[in-house]
Amino acid sequence: MSMAASHRHVPETRTAPSVTRTVIDGAKVGRSSVRRRARGMTHSEAVAALENARWQDRQDARDEDLAFDERGPAELAEWQRITQLLATVGGVDDPDDDIVVQDELAADAAAIAARDAELREAARTAARADELQTLREQGTLEQAETRVGDEAARDELTRRAGSYVQADLDAWLASALAARLGHYQDSAAREAAAGLLPAPVLAHAALLAELARLAPGVSADQVAFAARLAAADTNAAVDLAAFLTPAQLTSPWVRRLRGDGTRGGLTDHAGFGTPGAGVVAGRGISSRRSAWMTPSTMIRKRRSRASSISSCASPITRRRACSRG
Repeated sequence: MSMAASHRHVPETRTAPSVTRTVIDGAKVGRSSVRRRARGMTHSEAVAALENARWQDRQDARDEDLAFDERGPAELAEWQRITQLLATVGGVDDPDDDIVVQDELAADAAAIAARDAELREAARTAARADELQTLREQGTLEQAETRVGDEAARDELTRRAGSYVQADLDAWLASALAARLGHYQDSAAREAAAGLLPAPVLAHAALLAELARLAPGVSADQVAFAARLAAADTNAAVDLAAFLTPAQLTSPWVRRLRGDGTRGGLTDHAGFGTPGAGVVAGRGISSRRSAWMTPSTMIRKRRSRASSISSCASPITRRRACSRG
């Protein structure tokens, strides 16, 4: 075999779509069978049917293949219930008037409806994931607005990528959350995001909101470090966001996130509480404050202040200079 042949590219293996398989409930099948046969029976007829079921149960007990069969015991238990019911109320058996039967039917209908709703939601999530993937490939994701369910679409894209972090998608969601854009304009959506997005994305959003408050007009490129910090050390990012926020503005969700390192709630504060005040990818931020201090300016000011304080002649003067600074 040649070297080229031994190193030829192996196509990526794609997971086949899952096929939903219906699990047969033997006990439910047994109860349904008994109810069909018992319809219209009197009490004496139900007693005779119960004796036959007991005999059949004894025969089945000798068969090792039926040791784990659920249908036989379920049929016996249902005959016993129907016999007791007819002994109490009299008349003939009618499943339509049997409260137990009707409750089971209602529960089955509710389970089917819930399953159908899950399938529809899964289909919507998959379609939205396809749409977001198309926007990424076209390079227009940053200009798109978030929608309800995008957190689930993010999880779907992460699953398709083999659980690899979707950095661009996470940054897009964090920016929208910090700026209260798209569906995050709704406070309920922001609260829900705290339980739907991972801690690094929430930490990134919190840090972006505080940076936007301190430096209005900043672009996404200027604060790109926030995403790296949140991914590398989530707790450090949350601590920094809390440090930059005045105590009276620190939100409960940031405090909870700092305390246990997990996802917390989301309330309005700083960038989260001001619509449009956040770091938006590819765009600046509108704010009432037209000027902001760059990190280098802050360092120069601190150095100048330190020099002026050190030149004071007495401790009292130094304390007064500190208070004025």
